[in-house]
Amino acid sequence: MSREEFVRKSWERGPARAAQAVDIDPVNYPTGRGVAVTPDADHPWWTPREVADMFNISIHTVRDWIRAGMIEAHKIGRIYRIPQDALDDFVEKTRVIKG
Repeated sequence: MSREEFVRKSWERGPARAAQAVDIDPVNYPTGRGVAVTPDADHPWWTPREVADMFNISIHTVRDWIRAGMIEAHKIGRIYRIPQDALDDFVEKTRVIKG
């Protein structure tokens, strides 16, 4: 998957991005926990659940990758957040080059 495809697909997922797609104000769009998400177009942050959905894997796998240091994450309270730059780095590190 190219970087452009990855970025395009990643923006298609998640409640805030879905809200943007249907012209709902993402600032006031609830995430289901009573908290509104305000995505930053330059530096979006992802939850482990969103990353798991993006790659079609288990959330436990994402948490294992975080604990193993494969993906950079920031823990805010009890919640992990993964910056877009960290996902880009992870995708680049795990790319398979045919040789």
